[in-house]
Amino acid sequence: MNAMRVGRGLSAGLVFLFLLGGVPSCAQFRGRGLEVRVVSPVQIVSEPSRMHTISFEVTNRTNRQERFREEVTLPKGWTLVIPMTSFVLPAQASAVRLLSFQIPINAGEGRETIRYSVQSDRDPSIRDAVEYDVVVLAVAKTDLMAENPPASLMAGEEYEFSARLVNSGNIPRTFLIRAKNTDPNSPVLAAPSEVFLAPGEGAALSVSGKIDPGFRGTVTVIQITADVEKDGKKEEAVSTAVLLEVVPALFKKPEPYHILPSTFAVSVARTAEGDTKPSFEWKGAGTLDEEGEQHFSFSFRGPDVEDSSFFSRTDEYWMNYSSRSLGILMGDQPYGVSPLTIYSSYGRGFGVDFKSMAGGSMSAGLFYVRDRAGEEDWIDRGFYLQHSLGEDSFLRLNVAQSETKATSTEPEAEDKLWSLEARLRTGQNDTLELEYGRSSTDRPGAKNDEDAYRVLWRGMTAGKMSFSLGKTHAGADYWGYFHSYDYENASVSVPLGPKMRLGVGVSSYENNLDRRPGESDTATSENLVQATLDFSLQNGWFLMVGFDDFGRVDRLAPAEFDYSETSYWVRFGRSFGQINWSVEPRFSDQHNHLTGVSESAWNVNFLVSYFPSPNLTLSFFWNLGDNDVLSESYLLRGSSSFGGSVFWRASPRLTLSLAYTRSGIGDNAELLSNQFDLIATYEMTEDRLLTLEVSRDDYETEYRLSYQIPIGIKTVKKTNVGILRGRVFNSMVPEKPGLPDIVVRVGTEAVVTDKDGVFLFPALEPGFYRVMIDPKSIGYGFTTVQKYPISLEVKGGPTPVSMDIGITQGAIFRGRVALGGDAGKDGAAAPAPDSSGTGPVSLAHILVELSREDQTVRRSTDMNGEFVFDNIRPGNWQLKFYEAGIPAGYQFETESKTIELAPGDAVEMVNLIFPKKRTIQFIDSGTVTTSSSGKKK
Repeated sequence: MNAMRVGRGLSAGLVFLFLLGGVPSCAQFRGRGLEVRVVSPVQIVSEPSRMHTISFEVTNRTNRQERFREEVTLPKGWTLVIPMTSFVLPAQASAVRLLSFQIPINAGEGRETIRYSVQSDRDPSIRDAVEYDVVVLAVAKTDLMAENPPASLMAGEEYEFSARLVNSGNIPRTFLIRAKNTDPNSPVLAAPSEVFLAPGEGAALSVSGKIDPGFRGTVTVIQITADVEKDGKKEEAVSTAVLLEVVPALFKKPEPYHILPSTFAVSVARTAEGDTKPSFEWKGAGTLDEEGEQHFSFSFRGPDVEDSSFFSRTDEYWMNYSSRSLGILMGDQPYGVSPLTIYSSYGRGFGVDFKSMAGGSMSAGLFYVRDRAGEEDWIDRGFYLQHSLGEDSFLRLNVAQSETKATSTEPEAEDKLWSLEARLRTGQNDTLELEYGRSSTDRPGAKNDEDAYRVLWRGMTAGKMSFSLGKTHAGADYWGYFHSYDYENASVSVPLGPKMRLGVGVSSYENNLDRRPGESDTATSENLVQATLDFSLQNGWFLMVGFDDFGRVDRLAPAEFDYSETSYWVRFGRSFGQINWSVEPRFSDQHNHLTGVSESAWNVNFLVSYFPSPNLTLSFFWNLGDNDVLSESYLLRGSSSFGGSVFWRASPRLTLSLAYTRSGIGDNAELLSNQFDLIATYEMTEDRLLTLEVSRDDYETEYRLSYQIPIGIKTVKKTNVGILRGRVFNSMVPEKPGLPDIVVRVGTEAVVTDKDGVFLFPALEPGFYRVMIDPKSIGYGFTTVQKYPISLEVKGGPTPVSMDIGITQGAIFRGRVALGGDAGKDGAAAPAPDSSGTGPVSLAHILVELSREDQTVRRSTDMNGEFVFDNIRPGNWQLKFYEAGIPAGYQFETESKTIELAPGDAVEMVNLIFPKKRTIQFIDSGTVTTSSSGKKK
């Protein structure tokens, strides 16, 4: 039965490695009861839009089976391909977990960090985490870019912005332009719809549309795409996305108090055994002051939910305060001072940080924490003193003490630790971390004054060569966060050209350095060498070839394992638009040197992600291959593993998230596991949330229903606030009477004008704002006298900022562009008849522009050659017709002119194009002769 329970909750790519057998041991080599290590090279160097996979080994070093929950922290905008979930590990067992993610196309250049963490559901102090570096390369080529899109819009508002398309290739091409809004109820149009560009040429595009008045989201995305025709089929050439912040057409009363946001949730879980387990959680995070310098966060959660449940959680109570000079931590959370001494020690305690001493160059802190689970009854203390060197550099002294009470199997122990730590800037993009530590202990038989040290140097040169060098060593009697542990690694990524990079990584790992049978039944030694060659091809295609050589030996006799593996692999795929995929076939020669068994196995890994809109995200993965994989394999994933996830915002109020994973090697009698997770969230009125969670594996199905309400905690009354008052009036009559019931919005706040048209915002944060008028409230065909939306600066203080907004009737300017006939007088021509012989031929996709000092609007002619500017502000406008799209050798009858529009005007015009008048120049040079009967004259 225990073997069956091992398979519960395992996700894709999980391979069990029973490294330690026989008598269980409580020895720890890293962390407290859990160890997480990276199997992949220590860094990834990649262009944006690529998908990558990282392997981690998770080892349960406790004496009992535990359910673990994994979490990952990605940089903002990055997405997971394989969802994180929970899994079960027996005592002293290990598993390989996979993290697959995609770098977004707009990721900035530089080094980013991914944090992968695992902790026990039953006892959160059993935890560990690792950080992984990803270097994002700059992409110099830009074919399509948006120019000055609006930063924010109000629901129901019209918008228009420009984009520029550049043919960066070396052949002429005709591009078909299209635009799509992720909200299907908010139409958008890109003009012109077709454009021809010679090599190196560019063209201006106009993107216009309107946000649905009932839009309830916060962000909508405009996808602009340029297609080309190839072999009779459309193919995407380039695409770009423009994010628009949308303010819903709802309004709230301005709040004069500073608010700390929080939520209160009540949950009920239904286990497979039929038990009902209630719980609650009140949590919040924000600032206590208007300047945003005093941060406060808290969480109160309880009671305990039994650890047999998918939704098991221990009760937890903590709160933190932070300002420029002081930090306070209280309650159930991780504490620590440095990686070598005490790091991420979870328990119930308190901590204080004095952040600014001696004029800001010095800081100090201390903490006290004790075990909550009660199984080991330990107490940790720590203190640090830090001197700042500027530019994120410092020198630091760390002192810590750990006490463990006696148990039935272990005596009482006290460990004293100290370390010297430094972080230095060695270059513009380089950092060097150093730490040296010493420890003394009263553990029986242990040597005193054992040492530990760590070095990590990483960065990127001016030639875009990325590197990382690191080593961590802790002696057999060093009892800090690391113990009897040695790990060293080095990696470098070198550009071999504009589209090729060579990567090389080496690492070695040892634990149980003194080969003590009392600490562990094994003394592991591992070595890994990896090399990759990465090709970035055209149109989003990429190709990688790789080589891995791995060996693991048990140095403690009798040996438990002696294993080696050599793999060759190829990864190819494409990242284009909203679809990204990769395929990775891998071939491996595996050798168990203890049993003499060898295998040559293969495996193929598929990854696909599809992001049609922010409202829908889909991902799929599938591993298949040879089932004769040796159980010790690190590098070759087991076959018969597949799964996927779906995120769907079915409506503005309802979101669904589904994930399914299946793993194992069924044909070889290995364990198979299935897990299904569903999260459905419904947004009720006043931002209240109702959430249903369902989790199911091969053995049980459990449910949890949660109800969450927002609670705004008033902290201090706003003092540094600005006041905006004004009046909305009818500018079309001399008396200029005020207009009542007009919705005026500033930022996220909105008010309604009174009977005299007066509005007031009494508590705005100082800054620049866009003042918006709800189009519905003023009626169709009306607009503001000022450019809309109206921009202004609100300053803090008792003196209000005044603004009067005039409303007038908009004007309409429409017209038609048509093809004229042969040249007439003065080079003009009579209109050429169309195919019916009744009138001039119309021209589509001609760009027409109206501009004035503070505003520019553009339209494109339709298939009838017609264009229309509606609801235009009255006044003088400069009219311009762009030549792009008209036949070669032709010109406009009117290329530009000034037009005057009065309120309510409806002005029309027809603009014809004619052949350009050509001048023939005679050159007075040479001799003119004629021939008659063969005689010269």
